[in-house]
Parts: sequence; C-alpha cells; structure tokens
Amino acid sequence: MREISKYTETIEKEDVVSITCDKCGKSEEGEYVEHSSDIQSQIFDFGYGSSQDGDTIKMDLCTSCIMEWVDTFVHKPYIESSF
Repeated sequence: MREISKYTETIEKEDVVSITCDKCGKSEEGEYVEHSSDIQSQIFDFGYGSSQDGDTIKMDLCTSCIMEWVDTFVHKPYIESSF
C-alpha cells in the first residue's frame, strides 16, 4: 500500500526574450525569438594546440553579417538552399 502526499513545487525557467547581433547591433524581440529569429547563434571551440587553446567563442550574428563575413572567404563554403 502506498501513502501519497501532494505538494506544490516552484520551478524557475529562463526564456530568451531578445537577441542582438554582436556585429551590427540589430536586435529582435518576441516570445519565440530564439527559434524564429534572423539572428543565429554561433559557437567555435578551439582545440588543443591552437592559438586559442581550449577557448570557446559564442556569438550571435544576423544573416546579413554572416553573409558579409562569408563573402570575405577565399574558399567559399557550400551553401545549401532549402527552396
């Protein structure tokens, strides 16, 4: 036989409410901004022995800034379009 007791628990949650491009400063706000924004999160992990040994760079960049950056590459990355 089980004896059951009921209790109320408070849960603290975090939601992203705005995202700002770290390069140009463009900002977007909204309830689902983290999943439907023109601003993408980028993470670069530097490996052992590199000039940034063990560092991680995290940044938010808008599509325009990403494409401007990509345009500076000597070897262009493959860009696959879903349309």
